[in-house]
Amino acid sequence: MSSTSENINPHNVDVNQARHIAMDFIQVHVARGDTPEQMTEGHMGRISWNHKVQVGGSSRVFDKLHTFNRYRVVVTQLDDQPCILQFDIIDLINEIRQSAKQMPLF
Repeated sequence: MSSTSENINPHNVDVNQARHIAMDFIQVHVARGDTPEQMTEGHMGRISWNHKVQVGGSSRVFDKLHTFNRYRVVVTQLDDQPCILQFDIIDLINEIRQSAKQMPLF
């Protein structure tokens, strides 16, 4: 098992799409006021028809078990292509909150 801190993207998947998936994944937790610590304690993850995303934890990617910093939201598969694209959870939370402030109510 190795600790992975770098992004690995040999299939050139869309990094912006991966970031959007990471933000969408934690958005409901940000909206209800969860702290970063609360979000990272459970090692949340989601497997969808076209992607895999998780908060910290471990995952087998490229036939190797990788461990990730608990304060990273990691996309490990996008459009059936393995990848390791990591996003800082604090940055994502701040971006989600900023977007929410700019949205009109009606």
